[in-house]
Amino acid sequence: MDTLERLGQAIMRGVALGLNLPGDYFRNNYLQKPAYRCITLNYPPNHEDKGEIKWGVGEHTDYGLLTILKQDMSGGLQVKTANDEWIEAMPVDNSFVVNIGDMLQTATNGLYVSTLHRVQNKYTGKNRFSCPFFLDPVWDAEIQPLPTCYTQLRENETKRIKSERSSSYTGNYGEYATAKFSASFSGTK
Repeated sequence: MDTLERLGQAIMRGVALGLNLPGDYFRNNYLQKPAYRCITLNYPPNHEDKGEIKWGVGEHTDYGLLTILKQDMSGGLQVKTANDEWIEAMPVDNSFVVNIGDMLQTATNGLYVSTLHRVQNKYTGKNRFSCPFFLDPVWDAEIQPLPTCYTQLRENETKRIKSERSSSYTGNYGEYATAKFSASFSGTK
């Protein structure tokens, strides 16, 4: 976990510099004691020849700043483009997939867009497991547009992001994450 946190902090340093902020901006304001987590996900095999399509994870965005996942060559990750098309994120050997989360979208005022994605285990013929690392702000962080992002236009997100998405959200990360988690599992028992 420490190695993944250091990787996430390094990525966020690059994001800060790219936004004309000091390199330690995120560490000092959102990631002093980040709320990070790793969870194990199971993706059942698909048998399309039997008309069976199972989603390991349906379409969603991640709550926090970044999600980091070590790639394997199994494939199955799909991302939605700005043109509302689902495309395969083809695996690259010995690499990481990094998804932008809702809180980074909010902080950048829509300059960076939270990655709408889903996963389908199409190719392995057996159960597949992954363990994404979620780098989230401290639980009580107040998420507002960053000083360098106040005037960013939201055209990219307006084209593809509907009202349930996060960029209009500002406020406490913990409250947002709790509400989004609860909504994700409403109606389940």
